[in-house]
Amino acid sequence: GDESQSRVMNARHPHVLVDLNGWTAGHAMGALVYRPAPLVINYMGFAGSTGAEFVDFAAFDPIAAPPEHASSFSERLLFLPRSYFVTDFLRADFSSVGEERAGGDGGKAAALREARRAEGLDTDAVLLCNHDQGYKIDPHRFSSWVHIGRRKVGAMLPQMWLLEQEDASTNAALRMAAGMEVGDRIVFAPKVAVRAHVRRIRLCQLALDTATIGAHTTAANYLWARVPVVTLPGQHVMSRVAASLLLALARDSHSTGGDSAGAAIAATIARTEDDYIAVARALVRGARRAADEDGGGAGDGVNARTGGGAGRRCSGGKRTDRASGMYVHIRQCLCAATEPLDAFSAPRHTLGGARSVLWDEGSSRSTSITPPDSVGNTASTAASGPAVFDTGRWVRDWERALVLTVDLRLATSSSRQGDALRGAGAERGAGGFSIVVSS
Repeated sequence: GDESQSRVMNARHPHVLVDLNGWTAGHAMGALVYRPAPLVINYMGFAGSTGAEFVDFAAFDPIAAPPEHASSFSERLLFLPRSYFVTDFLRADFSSVGEERAGGDGGKAAALREARRAEGLDTDAVLLCNHDQGYKIDPHRFSSWVHIGRRKVGAMLPQMWLLEQEDASTNAALRMAAGMEVGDRIVFAPKVAVRAHVRRIRLCQLALDTATIGAHTTAANYLWARVPVVTLPGQHVMSRVAASLLLALARDSHSTGGDSAGAAIAATIARTEDDYIAVARALVRGARRAADEDGGGAGDGVNARTGGGAGRRCSGGKRTDRASGMYVHIRQCLCAATEPLDAFSAPRHTLGGARSVLWDEGSSRSTSITPPDSVGNTASTAASGPAVFDTGRWVRDWERALVLTVDLRLATSSSRQGDALRGAGAERGAGGFSIVVSS
């Protein structure tokens, strides 16, 4: 039962327990009632507040959970310095599909068309994508997709690529809701393994985010595939994860590629539903014109040159059209931001300037904490590339955040929790600090 599960957790004498489930299927919230650790942190699996008094902190970032929303959380907010939503390059496939998509070379263009035919897609239409589960697609946002898909680019309507739902009636209902003109342009993708999925979605030219429950892992997959994602952040965490990932990429790109790099990626974050439609339409036009300029039909206008080591870069060539230039620039920035050889090359990617933040609702202010040098804070180098997907760097940020959380909590804790935390502080100095992750 819950109590015995809690005893199993406590048998490891954890100082901090990170719960990755929240209230999702297979959760252990009943066990957490018994306080198996002095500090319990809600992270990753449950996109929102647990509403539980026995969960002390919720770990997010200021985009996914803005400080002004702190009153909606039963937990104190712990802000990680970049996007809270961690992912890794093992999801990505940097093999031949990325090169085939260039479109400038006849052989590569032919390979791209063949790859599209294999998926049952048009070889020349601009491809709009969303591969989320059907329950995330609400009528209002779907109506926006129909508005986007109803406008021709060149002589053709865009094609829409959605995830095939288990219930065939859901697929039929989506086609019907889209109307005959757009409904006939919808293609459903069967479920495949993750690596195969990330490989095939590199055929996409633009991803459209859902609304109330937005894309999380799906958004990360698109970004690994170097596909622009248009999103509109709402008022709760579930609708803000794509914006969190995009702005983290934009900040890193800004620091290494200048104002235009960061602004290009951030430009896909809409402010209103009308803006969402307008941004998507502009990028659809840009994708069409970029492909036409390269003579590649459905290509995206970006060449991935696979040189050795850090020499791999994305090139879009010279653009004569503003719309195609904007689209290609976004693709170039995503190409650079998800380059694994850059993101995982130490010491070029260091932790300089990264901060963890605890939001204090009582005083309506945040406390920004610069990690001490003893934890490994070193100066960053201007030459380092974007590293929002650098798992190694993310782990070090987490270590800092947890240690600082314990240190700060010592000042306000008492009784059993305070004693346990003080013990944690003493043991940490001897290398005995214990963190348990519950999944």
